[in-house]
Amino acid sequence: MDCENGVCQLPTRAAEPATATTTTAQTPALLAERLPWTYFQDAAGHPATLSSLRRPLTLYAFSAAWCPPCRALAPTLAAVHHNHHETDVDLVYVGLEYSRAEHEEKNLLPYFRFGWTGADLPADLPADCENPHWASHWATVKALGKLGIPTAIVVDAATGKIVEDAVDLVLANQPTAAQIARAVATWRSGRAASTWWMRTRYWLTTRYYMSKFKLTRFFTEWLLAPLRKLITAAPAAGTAEKVAEETKTKEVEVAAEAEPLLAATEEAAAEEETREIVITTTTEVVEEVVEEVIVKESAEPEVAVEVAPAAPAQEVAEAIVEEIVAAVPEEATPAAPVTEEVVEVTATAETVEAAEEKKPLIEEPAAPEPEAVAAVAADA
Repeated sequence: MDCENGVCQLPTRAAEPATATTTTAQTPALLAERLPWTYFQDAAGHPATLSSLRRPLTLYAFSAAWCPPCRALAPTLAAVHHNHHETDVDLVYVGLEYSRAEHEEKNLLPYFRFGWTGADLPADLPADCENPHWASHWATVKALGKLGIPTAIVVDAATGKIVEDAVDLVLANQPTAAQIARAVATWRSGRAASTWWMRTRYWLTTRYYMSKFKLTRFFTEWLLAPLRKLITAAPAAGTAEKVAEETKTKEVEVAAEAEPLLAATEEAAAEEETREIVITTTTEVVEEVVEEVIVKESAEPEVAVEVAPAAPAQEVAEAIVEEIVAAVPEEATPAAPVTEEVVEVTATAETVEAAEEKKPLIEEPAAPEPEAVAAVAADA
């Protein structure tokens, strides 16, 4: 790389034929030294060099997806590329994204850019920042004399000189296509399109907000912080020990309150366990008894019970009557008493017969002895 008078020139590809719009790729020294050209890519994501910038003007846009003013400027940059990228302007997007997701989203734009693939992350990056070019890009913005983003400049590719360092001011407030075309024609003529009022307003606005920020920081960090320390009373001696003692006392009280609940819970659990054990044991004993009874009944033979057949009740009654009649003399016994006794005995026989019908398994009573019959007859 050859640098002379603040302008650095990179060698062009020998195989590329010269065209009417092809110029010698040159860039300002501050851009050549600070930007990571090793990771320079074209719109398709292929490795590129400065010789790939073939238009008379090169627009460098320092922007980020998380920046609201940058998002407001994005449609105007897209209009510049759409209307003038074939003949006038090559647009190089210098991204200051935090996350890789934002970087991949910006890779969909049809601009030249600086890729992240293969780049190592520096140790001094902000928290959650995944941009390996964060430091170099911000250093370039500060070298251009800007305090923040969006920042955009236009470089004459033939001379490597910065034609316009306030492109973000020129393209602000959504200019029309005719206004953009006039600005591009002014840049091609080697003149800046921004006015003194644009620069003055930008300078005043920037200085106002920077001064406000510095004053706020001065009052909060240098004046109010020591004042708060003076106002805040120092803790009394033994405060830490007192707090620790109170905390310990509260812990003991809480443990004492919780102890009955824990005991009741454990007792209920023990009773439930005992109940389950009793139920299980009882079930097992019952099952064993049932099994023993079943085995015993299957092992013992059935004993047949023989029941003597009962004598018919009518025959017993007739036999009793005959014995009574035979034992009583004809002349000593009137007919009527004998008839009543026979009727009574007959009724008794009918009662016995009825009982035999209800309980057929009960044996018939034995017949009375002849002596008993004779005694009954004698009494009559």
